[in-house]
Amino acid sequence: LTLNNILDTVTNPASNSTEGEWAVLALARGGVENDAWYGKYMDSVIAKVIECNGVLSSKQYTEYSRVIIGLSAIRQDASALNTGSKVYDLVSPLMNKQDNGEYWASWQGNNGTIFAIIALDTQNYLNNNAGNTTRKGLLDTLLTAQLSSGAWEISKGSGADIDTTAMALQALAPYYRSQSKYTALGAAHTYAQLQSSVTNALNYLNTRKKRDYGVVEAGAH
Repeated sequence: LTLNNILDTVTNPASNSTEGEWAVLALARGGVENDAWYGKYMDSVIAKVIECNGVLSSKQYTEYSRVIIGLSAIRQDASALNTGSKVYDLVSPLMNKQDNGEYWASWQGNNGTIFAIIALDTQNYLNNNAGNTTRKGLLDTLLTAQLSSGAWEISKGSGADIDTTAMALQALAPYYRSQSKYTALGAAHTYAQLQSSVTNALNYLNTRKKRDYGVVEAGAH
C-alpha cells in the first residue's frame, strides 16, 4: 500500500490494531502531515489508557512497547501522556521485573525483548541509571537468545525466524553503530560479541535470500 492508500483505507486508526500503531508509524516515518488523522489515533490511545488506568497489560508488555512506538512516531511523549485528568507514564513499566528477576518485557520471548529495546530508543526514554540498567538487561537477554545459526526465534523452541531476526538487528543497530553507547551500558556481552552477533545474523539472512532478491517466507527455518 502507498501512504495515500493507508490514509484512504484506515479511516479510524485505533490503538491495539494493525490499523493503529503500524499505520501511524508508516505515515509518520513517510513524512505525512495530517493532524486530524493522527488526532483520531491519539483519542483512541487516551480512551484506552483511561479505561485501563494506565495498565495496558499485566504480562504482555508489547502492549506498552507498541503504543510507545506509535506515540513517539508522532512526537508525543509516552512517558507523560496527558489524558486531561491525569498524566500517565507508559514507559517506566518496561523496567518491571518478574519474581525470577527477568523483565516482564521478555515474558513473550524475543519478540517482547526486541520491541522493548526499540521502544526505549524511539525517544531515548529512561536515559538514566535505572533505565540503562534495563537496556543492558534486555540487550544481554537478546544476545544470549541468538541461535547458533545466527538467527532468532520468535519464542523458545519455535525455530529460526526471518522476521524476528530482522527485528533483532533493528534493535541492535544503534548499539552496533556506536561502541561508546554500547560499552557505557556495561553489558555482560562485549562490543566484539555484539559485532559478531550482528555479522552472524546478516549471514543467516543472506542464506535465506532467493535469486530474485526476495526471501523465503517469514517463519521458514
